[in-house]
Amino acid sequence: MAVILEFFNLIIRRDRIEALLPGGWPQYLAEYGDPLPFWADDDLVRWGAMSSADIKRLVEHWTNRGLVSNLDRQQGTSADMVVHACYAESSIEGCDWLATTDENTACFVGTRQKPDRPQIRSSWSDELVRLSTEFILQLLATPPNRRAPLPLKNWNGKFALLNIDMEARACLVAIDRETPNCYAYARIEDLLNAGWAID
Repeated sequence: MAVILEFFNLIIRRDRIEALLPGGWPQYLAEYGDPLPFWADDDLVRWGAMSSADIKRLVEHWTNRGLVSNLDRQQGTSADMVVHACYAESSIEGCDWLATTDENTACFVGTRQKPDRPQIRSSWSDELVRLSTEFILQLLATPPNRRAPLPLKNWNGKFALLNIDMEARACLVAIDRETPNCYAYARIEDLLNAGWAID
């Protein structure tokens, strides 16, 4: 399949979104909604803009969440997202996973990557860890306006509320109930390995 292109485009690898967001694709759909027809397929998600300022804001948002654009990548590294302008012939140069099929569409030509997930080495029982993971995934798959903070407990006796920061790479935020301390984690496994579980 292919995605349609507009004047300015931010084309993101879907496998990188799934690896980046702790809740994967269901979290993406909860936070951003279902993509319009031809704005996404099994491999790509496209965001469109009509001005350079709008595309810059989109790139900043996804960079803050942890993706690397073709404009910012270091030599020898791969980009997670590509800024493409329909008027610029070379805007996808150096990107080995994207091809424009004509002036109005782009398609994925790379190889999908499976998310690299660390093991859970929590001090809680396997049953509690499993239940915590399920509840956190459920929270991440809930639209932001309906998300209620999850109460957490830590093996060291602390209590917190779990919130989601949709602007940050470490989007799982445990806010201590007794102090102003906040603890941010990029993955569910990181949160659980830090000793947190659903209270």
